Amino acid sequence: MREHSRDRGRLEDIVKYAQNVNFIISVDPYSEVDNAAYKQAVDTARKMKVKGYAVQDIAEVTGLTAEEIEAL
Repeated sequence: MREHSRDRGRLEDIVKYAQNVNFIISVDPYSEVDNAAYKQAVDTARKMKVKGYAVQDIAEVTGLTAEEIEAL
């Protein structure tokens, strides 16, 4: 019987951590905290795009996706 209570505790921990992951995933990746950094990345991407850099290089430097860069 003791083993079952330990298993239940482990499962409850797993559920708790899964809920935390769901919360983290649901948070806006461009929240106020990261908004300035995102704007800087977009500005840098625009400048690089005008100068003819490849989308792959811009994505590597700025951390933006290819879709975000192509939409600029």
